[in-house]
Amino acid sequence: MTAVCTTGSARHTIAQIARLAGVSVSRARRYATLEVIRPCAVTTRGYQLFDDVTVQRIHFLTTATHAGMSLADVAKLLTSIDQGDAQQVEAVRGRLHHLVEDRHTTLTRFSMLLEHLCTDGGRPVGQAGVS
Repeated sequence: MTAVCTTGSARHTIAQIARLAGVSVSRARRYATLEVIRPCAVTTRGYQLFDDVTVQRIHFLTTATHAGMSLADVAKLLTSIDQGDAQQVEAVRGRLHHLVEDRHTTLTRFSMLLEHLCTDGGRPVGQAGVS
């Protein structure tokens, strides 16, 4: 299945799109196999070509997964967007927003605990017990 190429957009091979997006070729191929990125054209020799929008999509995928989102949830969101399923987009987006909020709360709590631990309860480490 191919996507529609963005008008005026350059067309890139999978290796080029991987380099532009800052991911390995194997990761880009995995995304293509999972159909979270789709070629917008195929050459007569069978090479899949991707447009510049694919780079943005890969950036979104890698950022979301690095932030702890599951690839399945992110893929579901992108598929819903591609299919124009507004109700499903809102459902997945809402779930991902909750995950982001939970992650933010956890990281804020961790930051406070780290600060407390590294200052030995308010005293700089190394000065504990010094009069």
